[in-house]
Amino acid sequence: MLNFWPFKDSPDVVVFTSRDVIDLGEWIHHVSHDLDDGAWQFHSINGSPDDPSDARVVSLKNIVDMDHSLLEIADLPVGWIASRKAKDASWVRTKA
Repeated sequence: MLNFWPFKDSPDVVVFTSRDVIDLGEWIHHVSHDLDDGAWQFHSINGSPDDPSDARVVSLKNIVDMDHSLLEIADLPVGWIASRKAKDASWVRTKA
C-alpha cells in the first residue's frame, strides 16, 4: 500500500491498457501521457491492441499497484512517452 500519491491525476482516474497487461500479466514496456487529452496509456512490448476487444480500462491506482516502477514516471509531462527495454530496466523519457 502506498503512503503517498506522486501523480497529479487522482488515483481513480481512468487509464488505458490492454488485455495482455491486465489478463496475461505482461510487463509494461511503453507509457504515454497523451498531448491531446492528458490520458495515460500503458502497453506491453506488443504495443497497443489492434483488436478493440483487447483494450482494457482501469484506474491509475490499479495499474500502479500492478507495477510500482511506474511511480518513477509519475511526473511524466503531457505529450511525453516513457519506455524501457526490459521489466527491470530504467525508464527512458522522450517528448512525443
